[in-house]
Amino acid sequence: MTQNMHTILAALMFSLSFFLPMESTACGMSYSEDNTISSYWSTQESISLSPGGYSSPVWSPDGERIAFVSFKDGDQEIYVVSVDGENHRKLTDNSASDRTPVWSPDGEKIVFESDRDGNSEIYVMNTDGSNQKRLTDNNASDRTPVWSPDGEKIVFESDRDGNSEIYVMNADGSNQINVTRNAAADLNFAWSPDGEKITFTSDRDGNIEIYIMNTDGSNQKRLTDNNASDRTPIWSPDGEKIAFTSCRDGNLEVYVMDSDGGTQINVTRNDGHDLNFTWSPDGAKIAFVSLRNGTFEIYIVDDDGRTFENITENSSWDWSPVWSPDGEKITYVSSEYWSSGIYIMDSDGGNQKRLTTTENSGPSAGFTEVFITFYSCNNSIESFHLDNFETNEGRICDPSEESCSCVFSFIPQEYRVSVAAIILMVFVLAVIGYDIAIKPD
Repeated sequence: MTQNMHTILAALMFSLSFFLPMESTACGMSYSEDNTISSYWSTQESISLSPGGYSSPVWSPDGERIAFVSFKDGDQEIYVVSVDGENHRKLTDNSASDRTPVWSPDGEKIVFESDRDGNSEIYVMNTDGSNQKRLTDNNASDRTPVWSPDGEKIVFESDRDGNSEIYVMNADGSNQINVTRNAAADLNFAWSPDGEKITFTSDRDGNIEIYIMNTDGSNQKRLTDNNASDRTPIWSPDGEKIAFTSCRDGNLEVYVMDSDGGTQINVTRNDGHDLNFTWSPDGAKIAFVSLRNGTFEIYIVDDDGRTFENITENSSWDWSPVWSPDGEKITYVSSEYWSSGIYIMDSDGGNQKRLTTTENSGPSAGFTEVFITFYSCNNSIESFHLDNFETNEGRICDPSEESCSCVFSFIPQEYRVSVAAIILMVFVLAVIGYDIAIKPD
């Protein structure tokens, strides 16, 4: 076999590797969704979710309880706690991963995803953890369920048709319909407050943009149009505006536009990454996470971007802010000195209080490093590395560092096909060009 043929085969094998399922990397890092931030503890061999890791805090509609996910018992389970820190209760209890809890609008049910039956499926349960029922049943991955505003339907993401698509089903799991029906990756969806529209993210036109459609999938329309990535659309409570993150300025920023795509403005305007945002219930403010001061802090900005305020302003790493239904409180995740937990504070940052216990809130024996990761621009995961466990000082990981190499250049399965094709084409053309250049007359 010639050297050139070896080169072509190597390129082919490398390119085909992009098509393989990649729920986790070789370093053990799990898939992280857009607009979310995840914490990972590291040994020399692997990176994994923190044994004490907390995530996904979400308020009950009556504002009395908070559901969340914790890894403190060795796997992701769903818990609930009262806003005063009492009545801490575990709702799921199995060796699988149970995650992304979402309360039904009437506060009677919680929908979530779980891989307890071998792959990711959508489940529902009562808010006390009873009557857990599987709603989807196929060999693909069904994930990130969200209730319709009236509680009658559930939208979710599935790759059962070979690529990421958006599905809608009845709340009992019946009548599951693919509403995007496109060969591209469609994900990161949100119901409009009136339940008439769904916004979502797609790469169907060559780069990641934001689209809108009717809830039955009709009248799909592109709202953003630029060479950067625009993603994670979230409706304002009145349905008049849509906030989203964009890389059009070279880093992650939070933008706001009219619901028809008009008047797109950058409301965070900073060189540091700004992400992981949420609207206040009155639609006047947006809480978001920023790295502008070198660590993860929660900020508040007016919906027009005029007024900023750092409301956490401490040595901890703070992320995943969620407003209470009345707008008076914000729950969030905080990590300091190897200990993470669910916290609550006034909407101006006052009275910061931990709701979860410190028991099993830190890493297990043998873990030596901690990373906080999030989706950055160019479909990669960016990682913030904790350098000093006593002061919580850290930095953005350098991809040349061996300890950081696992969390870089992660390309989601949905975007890997085009990348693989480009890599293969470049290698083949290079070999062909080389042959032509040296071939004797």
